[in-house]
Amino acid sequence: EEPFVMRKAGSLVRDGHDEYEGFTIDLLHILAQTLNFQYEIYVSPKNQYGARQNGGVWDGMVGEIISGNATLAMGAISITSQRETAIDFSLGVLTTGVNILVLMPDDHYTIFQFLKPFSLELWMAILGSSVVVCLVYFILDYTHPSRKFTMKETLWFSIGTLLKRGTDFSPGPISQRILTIGFGFFVLITVATYTANMAAFLTTKNLGKTVDSFESLSQNDDIECGSVKNSATLNFLRMGTKPVFKRLFEKIEESDGMVTNSSEGRKRVAEGDFAFIFDYLINSYAEGNNCNITAVASPILIQEHGIGMAAGAPFKTSVNIELLNLKERGTLQGLKKK
Repeated sequence: EEPFVMRKAGSLVRDGHDEYEGFTIDLLHILAQTLNFQYEIYVSPKNQYGARQNGGVWDGMVGEIISGNATLAMGAISITSQRETAIDFSLGVLTTGVNILVLMPDDHYTIFQFLKPFSLELWMAILGSSVVVCLVYFILDYTHPSRKFTMKETLWFSIGTLLKRGTDFSPGPISQRILTIGFGFFVLITVATYTANMAAFLTTKNLGKTVDSFESLSQNDDIECGSVKNSATLNFLRMGTKPVFKRLFEKIEESDGMVTNSSEGRKRVAEGDFAFIFDYLINSYAEGNNCNITAVASPILIQEHGIGMAAGAPFKTSVNIELLNLKERGTLQGLKKK
């Protein structure tokens, strides 16, 4: 999982320790130097962290430790009570939580955005009404002795009224004044309706399918959600007692949202209408490297990432002491910011 373990560019022609990079690889290299051991890296079967299957058999990293195929399980593996019953863990390496990765809202605006509150037909009707009013003004004033409304003045007077701006002249005959009152009332209703529609349009556009919390995601039927299969996050949602977490797990099952790894989750997020619930650190890294996705919601399920090892491993104390030294010297924080 990025940024913990990543294949280097051209890794197909590499071998040994130079095949991978990332936070976990840097930490493993430091531990190997200080504790004087050699190591060989391999990816856990099916890229899984480890979950207890039917019959009590463990898969993933935890299963590899139990079977003796691996000595250390490192990466974005969370320390959970269930895993602690099967293997031992070191002290926490990093503190993390769970949040949501979603597609950035489409806030693309154009210079014609102000036309959106009304349909094209309505804009044409308003324009047509203004032209008709101009013609009526011109006809009513055509035979008047003190004629003011030539075609130019008529057009200017209508535009000024429509934009709620006054003019230097006003109608004299009673017929023109009645028309002016009616046209002014029409303009008043039009402007009020436009203002209300513009406010509603902007509010609806900003809300849209926006997800900013676990509650809003559970209530939004337009967006599917998912998490990594057999992960601590998925197990938390499965075992959660709050209705919001139960609903999210149901949505994951309904939308076939159990992905094999975070890369697949990010891909589905980029395709749209999908929210990826997973590790806060992994989602934050993805947000920083992809301009079209963003991490939202305050982290929940605060946990520690640790180093897994066989129960009763004799080197556990040495690993813990070295981790404490790395924390006290600020080395772990430096690796995190790297």
